[in-house]
Amino acid sequence: MIHAKTRHPGILKSIGGKASQVEQLAAMLPRDFKCFIDPFMGGGSLPFHLRRVGFPGTLIMSDINRPVMTTWEALRDHCDAVVELLESMRALTGREAFEAIGAREALDPDCFRVASVDC
Repeated sequence: MIHAKTRHPGILKSIGGKASQVEQLAAMLPRDFKCFIDPFMGGGSLPFHLRRVGFPGTLIMSDINRPVMTTWEALRDHCDAVVELLESMRALTGREAFEAIGAREALDPDCFRVASVDC
């Protein structure tokens, strides 16, 4: 059983998210498993909870939702650039944010398209 009192809010909200159930779900896992595969990663609450509470094994995360996976892949492969982009947009709202995103995509259409990784 893996248990912690703190909950990670995640950076993505996902339909069917497991954020409110991570402690209960983690408590149902065997003590000695070596690999956790999450085929419905979404916001990543469960795998990140497992890592935060010390699960030393392999985490394999996947989701059929391509924009969700593209977001996670961009964070994995280009974390500094994503953080920089988000920081530059922190004060923008509404139309300003929409136009800023559109301008970046027009300048660099591949800015957040990263290759999929097949495990």
